[in-house]
Amino acid sequence: MIRNRYFILLAVLFCVLAMQKASAQTSANPAARTSATGHKIRVLLLDGQSAGAYHNWKLTTPALVKELEDAGIFEVDVVTAPQSGGGGRWERTSSSS
Repeated sequence: MIRNRYFILLAVLFCVLAMQKASAQTSANPAARTSATGHKIRVLLLDGQSAGAYHNWKLTTPALVKELEDAGIFEVDVVTAPQSGGGGRWERTSSSS
């Protein structure tokens, strides 16, 4: 069940990145790009402990944040989940200003 959620999340992120690439091609001025309402779209990336060695979230999160921010239409926040087993705290990093 959790594995399916990760695949869905990754699919959504890839769709967002594809839309970002398309919008980058249609508008050469990043400052002019905003959502239909004129405000940036808020994105929350949840990263943290991975169930397997196949996913290096410490490497992919900064790449995703950079791609989204470079689009000029997203405001990105990152929340890092604690290690399983308790005792950890959720950490929020606001990437965009």
